[in-house]
Amino acid sequence: KMGNACVEGFDLKSNWDDYVRGIRSVNAIYDRNLEQRGHALTWDTSIKFDTWQSFNGLDSKTYDEIYEFLDTEVKKELWLFKGIFKQWDVLNEPFDSNKIRTRYGTQIFSDMFKTAKALDPTAKLFVNETGMEGHPDREHSMRATGLVNNIVKPMIENERAPIDGLGVQGHCTNYYYPQGFYQELKVLGSIVDDLAVTEYDFYNEDYTYAPQHLRDTFLATYSHPKTSAFIIWGYFDPMHWRRYGPFYDESWNAKPEFYEWQRI
Repeated sequence: KMGNACVEGFDLKSNWDDYVRGIRSVNAIYDRNLEQRGHALTWDTSIKFDTWQSFNGLDSKTYDEIYEFLDTEVKKELWLFKGIFKQWDVLNEPFDSNKIRTRYGTQIFSDMFKTAKALDPTAKLFVNETGMEGHPDREHSMRATGLVNNIVKPMIENERAPIDGLGVQGHCTNYYYPQGFYQELKVLGSIVDDLAVTEYDFYNEDYTYAPQHLRDTFLATYSHPKTSAFIIWGYFDPMHWRRYGPFYDESWNAKPEFYEWQRI
């Protein structure tokens, strides 16, 4: 068994085809009686704006123009998919993708959270962030701390953003002691009531311990009482963004990670 939930990883990020492909994917998942996460309503990078203008062109747009574009897209997606998703990534990667945030602050995104909550009140609304895969020692700085203190906490306390949860993408590249991953979850859990690993994969020159990394990360995740999901981000090498999916190679041969996933 592969799992009980899916996420459409690309075709809800952009409106290049008015979400036609996204609708087809969501319907296919729905027909298989699988739960779904929505990804992603806003993303401060080119892929969300690619049918409107190039990313560099954002500098020529006013705050009102950017606000209107995001507001229209958020409302469009929410009306299309209302009631389908258990969780929505309302804001994706605000730490790294920050062209709008550094220019105008986070109020525009907090308002998108309010719109999402009003239109789809049953969905849990998430900030989804990358760059968190554990750390090598107690003194090592954690992105989780900066994300909470500099972005999420001010959005909740100052702008009243109805943020329900935080997503850890989990694009891992290092073999760290799993307690370091748990510590990041602990920091994130201090500000919200729902946590999820949303995009797990592993990329390294040495895959000898990749199955154990998957197992350790999974167990560390569900050791935290607020965790509600653990999503594998792609499973087949040719369709994976790093060309290394956790489960199958290009000939559909199962990898050791696949059998470890079956044992978990």
